[in-house]
Amino acid sequence: MRNFKINVNGITLIALVVTIVVLLILAGVSIAMLTGEDGLIKMATKAANEYKKASEEEQQALNDLGNLLLNHLQIKDNLGKVIDENKNTTVYDEYNNPIEIPAGFSIVPNGKNNVEYSYTETETHIPSVQDGIVITDQIDEEGNSTGNEFVWIPVGKINNKEGESTEIELGRYDFDIQLNEDGTLITGTGNETLVQSAENYDKEADEEENSKYRIYGINSSNVYYYESTKGLGNSVAKDLKGFINSATEKGGYYLARYEAGHGTDEKVISKAGTVWNNVTQLEAATAAQEMYTGNNFTSDLTNSYAWDTAVVFIQKYQEINEKKYSMQTAKNYSSDKSSPDNTGERTTETTDKINNIYDMASNCFEWTTETRKTIDGAAPNVSAAMRGGDYSKNTYWTCNRRQQAQDRKNVRYSFRPILYVSMSN
Repeated sequence: MRNFKINVNGITLIALVVTIVVLLILAGVSIAMLTGEDGLIKMATKAANEYKKASEEEQQALNDLGNLLLNHLQIKDNLGKVIDENKNTTVYDEYNNPIEIPAGFSIVPNGKNNVEYSYTETETHIPSVQDGIVITDQIDEEGNSTGNEFVWIPVGKINNKEGESTEIELGRYDFDIQLNEDGTLITGTGNETLVQSAENYDKEADEEENSKYRIYGINSSNVYYYESTKGLGNSVAKDLKGFINSATEKGGYYLARYEAGHGTDEKVISKAGTVWNNVTQLEAATAAQEMYTGNNFTSDLTNSYAWDTAVVFIQKYQEINEKKYSMQTAKNYSSDKSSPDNTGERTTETTDKINNIYDMASNCFEWTTETRKTIDGAAPNVSAAMRGGDYSKNTYWTCNRRQQAQDRKNVRYSFRPILYVSMSN
């Protein structure tokens, strides 16, 4: 019998075919891994693109941060000089609180024009919003104001020392005060209660469904006050919506530092000196609204939101003889007086100055745009509200509301403008 030998060094056809098939399968898998939807090549390309995009975004963020830091102007570096003649500018105090400086205005330094800043370290006197920052539309080379002065009233969250904060809501407030039968203030905490928030500014409180926004007269249940866009023959705010939007979005507004003064050509001024009294509400509104006519900011007669929020701001940071400023009566009261004093130019004992603002409780009643009405219907000639106290009475106080005919004038009547920046600037 013949024996056949197997060549162990060779390869069978079947093995070869199997090997080729396996290699083809592996090649296909490799190609798929490289070029498929989730292949290595596409994944690498995608990763490279994402890395490039992330790098570009990171660089843009760094550029934005650099621009922010360059434009993050500090108060301490911009005192006593015009910051920008042509546009409004945001600056920041030591606690990163924003202050909007109107075009052409300057921040008055500490010690100039009886300005006092003390919330920061006393050695530095760097202005902070808690002090009441004073601006002016005209300043000399030595930092003295020679123009109209206004005080910044901050709105919203205010950063304080040591990481604390205070919230001041723009609104119309009622204050806890009770009176004697003769009208003299007898008790109360002076604390504020929000009656109408800024977001509800367009709710006319003379309409029954909006009656919750009424603020009633002291010891009266049939006389109330409200901020109207229609009025009852009195002048109303020039643009209440514009004021609300500016104050809330820019973080504040300006209140004239002094009661109004009488400039040339019937122009109102806000300087220490003789007050503009013996004026009707209609005249006061016209003068305040025409004080500035540019596009960067707007002037107007003080509205109830501006007055009440200013009192709240003061009360958050100051107390007078352990009582709230809302309860302060006229410091220059005298039964012998026949005319008001100059504002900002009185003795220490008779000066009503707090947070760098003068005479909110003293000297003259001040016209506002707030409307007064009775439950039974307002008398046609009694529709405007005045705020504060006056030199001839010691029975009126800072948060006091007092009605008077809008076309009546008296030596005890004056007014105070406000200023707010335009939203487009």
